[in-house]
Amino acid sequence: MHGLNTAGNNSKSYVSTVRLSCSAWAKHDNRTAGELRQNLIEFMTVLCQRYDKHPHVKWMDVVNETVLQSGKWHHPKNGTEKWENPWLLLGNDTGHTLNPPLYIKLAFELANKNAPNTDLIINQHGGMGKLMWEKIKALVSYLRQHNLRVDGIGWQAHIDVGWEQEANNMKQLDTLIDWAHDNQLSFHITENNVWLRDDEKDYQAQAQTFEAILGLLLKKRNGGVVTWNVWNLSDRDSWKKKMKLEGCLFDRNYRAKPAYYALQQVLENPPQAD
Repeated sequence: MHGLNTAGNNSKSYVSTVRLSCSAWAKHDNRTAGELRQNLIEFMTVLCQRYDKHPHVKWMDVVNETVLQSGKWHHPKNGTEKWENPWLLLGNDTGHTLNPPLYIKLAFELANKNAPNTDLIINQHGGMGKLMWEKIKALVSYLRQHNLRVDGIGWQAHIDVGWEQEANNMKQLDTLIDWAHDNQLSFHITENNVWLRDDEKDYQAQAQTFEAILGLLLKKRNGGVVTWNVWNLSDRDSWKKKMKLEGCLFDRNYRAKPAYYALQQVLENPPQAD
């Protein structure tokens, strides 16, 4: 993936590692915890070593989607049709009040060892739910207590049109960015798109939502590193299940939507920094 680094106004690469969107065979197989652990070690080691040597690869998602919006750890589920996280089979650190999954600490140990030149990120889905983000904040503290480097947190930002107008959303995002910077963490919007769920598509409203998100990041640019990234550039290349929601900057014919030009405007004329 490629992201905009507003601290330097340039484009640098962003790599995701331990993600939870696994194939049916990975959800249905009979690997033991020991075999899963070995798979994780081999995968993380090779991936980190491959990308860490490239200077344009600046950030790496070490783990993604680890906490549900309820504040519970993302966990395995029966069958192969559900969104699940098989990695909890490796166990939890039951000696800590947070009870964090062992795969998270292992992933950061491997990334710390094999990606010394890359900033290491915890990425997260969902909205601005308090329970979820408090768990992520506690996870940062837990990893640092074990002398593991954590350089930033990310939020996917898969949101509906008008998200910025809903009560407290922007204020909570503002506060989350400030918390990250106050704790020596960069902050990343990693997969932004804006869904149009109504049959009659309001592309101007979509543009306003995109602009609000990027505008807030730009306001925070003096407090620490902030970056912004999209999930897909065009609706033609979007996730098949959500393609009809037209959440991207370009339409199915690769023509720029109003959102593209709105973002261009806010980049050329950024708001005053905090």
